Amino acid sequence: MIDQKYKTESKHPVQWLMYGALGIIAAAVALVLYWNLVPLDVIEVRNQPIPVRPPVNSVGNAEILTHNFCKLTNDKGTVRISFVGDTREVFLPVATENSPKRCNEKVDLPVIIPQDLTPGKYHVHFRATYNPNPLRTVVEEWDSQEFNVE
Repeated sequence: MIDQKYKTESKHPVQWLMYGALGIIAAAVALVLYWNLVPLDVIEVRNQPIPVRPPVNSVGNAEILTHNFCKLTNDKGTVRISFVGDTREVFLPVATENSPKRCNEKVDLPVIIPQDLTPGKYHVHFRATYNPNPLRTVVEEWDSQEFNVE
């Protein structure tokens, strides 16, 4: 008769499938935790409020905004630009932002003043939205200095 303590048992295939499934679940949980817990800074605007020139302008002309920013990742995003006044906000079309990771000391961005702005004091508001992973949406907002539209 064979001694039971020397008998080797092979693992059943169902056990191997169970261990594999548990490993995949553990990896998925680790990935989800990583996506949720890692701080994500996509863009850093260093000069807020953004300087503008000229301080007095008229509709149809370009207002020049001088940005100083660092793009910290290569993520693509969308930027919503709006002119904000005392009584109304005028939105420009949404733009796609896909610049590479970089730091710039000075970037001049011309923004055309819409024809339907009434005379008054305004500032430009930026809202950038990025989706760096399937679970996170990062929204950065910043404003320009005020300027007058005549």
